[in-house]
Amino acid sequence: MAELTTLFDEALEFAINNEREAQALYLELSKKMPLSRPKIKEALLVLSQEEENHRQQILQIKNKGPGVFKATPPQTTFPSLQGQQAPQVDSQSSIKEVLLFAIAQEKDARELYKALAQQAEEKDIREIFRTLSLFEQEHQIRLEKIYNQLFSIAELGASQA
Repeated sequence: MAELTTLFDEALEFAINNEREAQALYLELSKKMPLSRPKIKEALLVLSQEEENHRQQILQIKNKGPGVFKATPPQTTFPSLQGQQAPQVDSQSSIKEVLLFAIAQEKDARELYKALAQQAEEKDIREIFRTLSLFEQEHQIRLEKIYNQLFSIAELGASQA
């Protein structure tokens, strides 16, 4: 049982850290948005707050302990849960690089929450993770729309020149 507890603690800690990093990333990205893009800036600020809310929900689940999960740990393919370093962005990264990174992170988070939902014993915990998975999917879609607003049209114009 100690191994199971460790695996779920690692998965939940990964999720908590992922939410914290996403919250900070969206906040920082909002600061980089040009003044001519106030709606995109506002959308990023909303995403930042939503990520903080998700982190709080996961912390509440973690505080309940591993007994809320079935005996089988979630199967994950996330590099940081396998001892590998996930690719990172930094203050020198372009808006485009940050958005592509964020889109990938939202997809990974969605998959993690789906796996945790499948392993949850309690219906309310299962529903929280299913809901978080749907939220992450929505975040991915919103980020893809932002990406398309900022880059697809510009890239299309550049390729026609």
